[in-house]
Amino acid sequence: MSTTPQSTATDFKLEAYVRYLAARGLAKLSVDTYLSQLQDYLVTRTREGTTDEETMNTWLAAAACTSTRRVRSVALRHYYDMLHMDIVVPSVRGGYSKPTFPPESETVSVLEAALKTAVTKGTAPLLAYYLMADCGLRVNEVVNIKPAHINTERRELTVHAGKGGKNRIVPMSTRLLNAYRERVPDIEPGQCLTGFNNRHSITSVLRRACLRTHQPIVSPHQLRHYFASQLLDNGVDIITIGTMLGHSNITTTQHYLHRTSSHLHLAYNNTFA
Repeated sequence: MSTTPQSTATDFKLEAYVRYLAARGLAKLSVDTYLSQLQDYLVTRTREGTTDEETMNTWLAAAACTSTRRVRSVALRHYYDMLHMDIVVPSVRGGYSKPTFPPESETVSVLEAALKTAVTKGTAPLLAYYLMADCGLRVNEVVNIKPAHINTERRELTVHAGKGGKNRIVPMSTRLLNAYRERVPDIEPGQCLTGFNNRHSITSVLRRACLRTHQPIVSPHQLRHYFASQLLDNGVDIITIGTMLGHSNITTTQHYLHRTSSHLHLAYNNTFA
């Protein structure tokens, strides 16, 4: 198939866009997300034959939700900044999701039991669960963890190029280490540790397990909050928790640490009673 000068120029811009985002320190997952949105935008602009401003407005409005419109807006701002073009990209505000709270301990225990009895993918669902509940990994990080990132002697794993492009080391629990050793013989060369290729498959497995056991739906992000709350309840300081979560700002970590009224009264009584 022959290439046209226009398609060649587009490919060149996309390659330059990837380099531009990487130079700004964006993580690979963020780069891939913005690149995907930009490709869709450029295809839409070519198909419609409209100006940048006209395409931009209709393309942003066509997004399924506010969060997608926000991602599209940021992707376009990066694109036109790279080209040094004086085009104003509308900012997308509002529509943020409600605060995420960790699931109850009973719900988590039932979920773990359900994943242990799951017949699909062997130990893979349970391993993915432990990576989130015991290590606080983001679901996209779980997808990218490979056996080479595991150090069984030191009982730790390395998260490579997490959000913000930073690596971090997280200790491994005994149950995670055991699940890893059971899973290793089933892993194909070059395959990710859990065998899940995308975040949606992990979310789906958790959802099905919750529905089977008639428990509230638990999301991957809630398990990350559960991890942070368990550390806090056991006396781990907020700086250490933020480090293990991969946060660069303590303010972000504070959003993960939820205190109920009973927790507050218990802390007060232990101090002043």
